[in-house]
Amino acid sequence: MNEVVITIKGSDQFSSTADKVNKSATGMGSTLASVGKIAGGFVLAQGLIKAPQVIGGFVDAASDMNETMSKSAIVFGDSNAAILDWANTSSTSMGLSKQKTLEATSTFGNFLTAMGQTKPAAADMSKAMVILANDLGSFNNVDPTEALMALRSGLAGEVEPMRRFGVAIDEAAVKTQAMKMGLGEAGRELTQQEKIQARYALILQQTTTAQGDFTRTQDGMANQSKILKAQWEDLKTQIGTALLPVVLELTKGLNSLAGTIISDVVPVVKEWYEKHQPEINAQMEEFKTVLREDVMPAIEALVELFQTLWPILGPLVETVFKDMLNTITTQLKVIADVIKIVTAIISGDWSGAWDGMKQLAVDVWDGIYTHIALKVALVRDVVVFGLTFAKNIAVAVMNEARDGITAAWQSIKDSVTGFIQDIIDKIQALIDKAKDIANIGGIPGKIFGKVMDQFAEGGVSSGGLALVGERGPELVNLPGGSYVHSNAESRQMASAGGGGTTIINVYPQNIILQGDAQAGLASMGGMFA
Repeated sequence: MNEVVITIKGSDQFSSTADKVNKSATGMGSTLASVGKIAGGFVLAQGLIKAPQVIGGFVDAASDMNETMSKSAIVFGDSNAAILDWANTSSTSMGLSKQKTLEATSTFGNFLTAMGQTKPAAADMSKAMVILANDLGSFNNVDPTEALMALRSGLAGEVEPMRRFGVAIDEAAVKTQAMKMGLGEAGRELTQQEKIQARYALILQQTTTAQGDFTRTQDGMANQSKILKAQWEDLKTQIGTALLPVVLELTKGLNSLAGTIISDVVPVVKEWYEKHQPEINAQMEEFKTVLREDVMPAIEALVELFQTLWPILGPLVETVFKDMLNTITTQLKVIADVIKIVTAIISGDWSGAWDGMKQLAVDVWDGIYTHIALKVALVRDVVVFGLTFAKNIAVAVMNEARDGITAAWQSIKDSVTGFIQDIIDKIQALIDKAKDIANIGGIPGKIFGKVMDQFAEGGVSSGGLALVGERGPELVNLPGGSYVHSNAESRQMASAGGGGTTIINVYPQNIILQGDAQAGLASMGGMFA
């Protein structure tokens, strides 16, 4: 196989320019080397993640090969060894992997032996049909699989599939070809085996133009791609074949382990669970209680805190992410610009190289400018966040202080109000007692009744003091022969506007009684004697 080696050399001037570009990128906190490390780490991580899938593909390819080889051995019998030797080089001679070649050949052989062909004849015909299908695919620029299906259909007697490739195998053509080949006898129908031989001959005769086309065009891109793909599939099969015994033993071990778990471990676990189910349920209930009473409130508090802080914290986070995105974007642009410059220099496109250098300068400047602008915005957002946070704390402290002062003042007011109300209540109680003492219907009225006239119903005074009940008990000193009108008469006289005797009312409500009430009343009686 020929190898193409491309050597790229750069002048010292270009190296100097590259150093300047690298320094510019470094000024932004990134270098091409660091990008390469990141990319390499990413590729390694992806490789580790997909390793089981890749290994599985190798093993599947080996497993498919084993199945196909088993089928080929059964179909061709003693002729299978020749088929295997031929298939070993199919990837380079036909652009088909060994597994696909054996699969197609054994499928043809199975059909031909079922139609009465011997195994050696079936082996030779199958091999010829696979080679022809590959040439038809190369000549007509179609997938060889389509040509294989058309050839198999043509051998079975279907006319239309082979017309696509310029082959006519109708009944008349088959009979004519059979006669040329000395097959059959006059007046007798051809057997299926004889028909297949005639169709096989017709197909080979009418496809001479396409035969050998893959070899003729083997150096073209299309067929080289087929060869590369076939060789890769063969390599996968070989790797899988080496891994297959290990994977097979591992699979057997896993199957054995699964059986042990099902037969031994599961019953023990089930028994343990049934025995400790009440305890487990209790623990689950306790866990749900903790989750409901402790965890969920904490989460809700965090969510509330986040919702409170996000309006002032959001711009800060957004600025940080924008700065990160700008750094990554600038790195990618610098890499793309450098690749463009190198490619242009290699191809001799100096104008394109110059344009690439100008674009590189623009991208580096834009990255630096955006980086600085975002740093300024970040400082602004930090200051705004700090001031807003401090303001919120101050407001919260002031609100707490205000609430405390309000509560203290209310407590003082309640205490003073209660004290004053208590004094008022006591004074009111004394007044009420004084009123009760002055009530005519009580004991004082009876006492006064012994020493003075009572005029609740009106009458003529005999002189001296008298009790008048207009507005509670009143003491009046009237001359002898004075007339006291009743309440009803007084109201009638007042409403009629009539004149008469002027009644002077004395209200004892402001008299303060000290000491024993009986002693006070006795002294008052002495005053009016």
